[in-house]
Amino acid sequence: MAALSKALVELQSTEEEHGGINESSKSRKFPLYSPQTGVYSSKYPSINLPSDPLLDVVSFIFSHKHDGQHALVDSPSGLSVPYSKLSPLVKSMAAGLHHLGVKQELTKRARRGGGSSFRRLKQVCCGAAPATEKSITDMIETLPHVDFIQGYGLTESAALGARGYNAVGAHKYTSAGLLSPNVQAKVVDWVTGAHLPPGSAGELWLRSPGNTKGYLNNNDATMVALDKNGWLHTGDIVYFDQDGYLFVIDRLKEVIKYKGFQIAPADLESVLMSHPEILDAAVTGGRDEEAGEIPVAFVVPREGSILSEAAVMNYVAKQVAPYKKVRKVYFRSSIPRSPAGKILRRELKNLLVSKL
Repeated sequence: MAALSKALVELQSTEEEHGGINESSKSRKFPLYSPQTGVYSSKYPSINLPSDPLLDVVSFIFSHKHDGQHALVDSPSGLSVPYSKLSPLVKSMAAGLHHLGVKQELTKRARRGGGSSFRRLKQVCCGAAPATEKSITDMIETLPHVDFIQGYGLTESAALGARGYNAVGAHKYTSAGLLSPNVQAKVVDWVTGAHLPPGSAGELWLRSPGNTKGYLNNNDATMVALDKNGWLHTGDIVYFDQDGYLFVIDRLKEVIKYKGFQIAPADLESVLMSHPEILDAAVTGGRDEEAGEIPVAFVVPREGSILSEAAVMNYVAKQVAPYKKVRKVYFRSSIPRSPAGKILRRELKNLLVSKL
């Protein structure tokens, strides 16, 4: 599940209403995609970056001087939080929120408290791994006053990539948002190398001032990740919609190759998580002599559930193409995840080996 959650806390008692971004007034009209070059551009104007190498680039891009000092600014409301006050606010009012996780605890605690305990919470932003539709729906139904967004970035891009923006009357909760200022992208067919238009899924390439210059003492890894034109090959499977919103599907290395078909585990995990008796789920590829790999699901059922392997497989089969069907199911008490909430698929592979 998502690893990063942050709260934008209301500082002024007069600020009571929460609104979305009016994109027509707060962004320029850029051509988002060039069929000639395959480049997606940010619809927001470029920002002149500071020369001080110690200044956090991400904070600089998403903040500006307000009343003579650098401040974090909540775009929908215009509310500003001076950096001098930000740290104590986070410690006093939002400390530990990132430990809760959207799916595991935040929504549960809000339901127990009737939402009153989170009345000053303005926004939750998730990163590290895409949130499931079910967890997003549960949260926005429980906390309708909270703006939910997702973001995208990598260590190699200095965390720059995309950030969610919910426009007035248009909410794309499952999206990782729009390209950040100064960022360009390509979506590339990982087999042919052809660049792909909106609506087509491929590997995401990024180019921005935040891109790393390479890996220390590892030229081979640098040559794989960065090409001569400055494009960072992220290894993530994504697509852009016609409005320029980025949608992350899965990691390229996690793709299951079943009889020549490509299956993203996240697609099947989303279906599994929509089952009312499933608390958590993960999918990985298991070796198969005939098919090469088959989708194998690890499922955490609700307490008292009598869910069977056949029932799970039938549930998925009714909602996906025949080649995407789950072929095996294992029930567990938990799914192995990193502290950031990412599924540890290597551990799942080890579990499969131990069951052979």
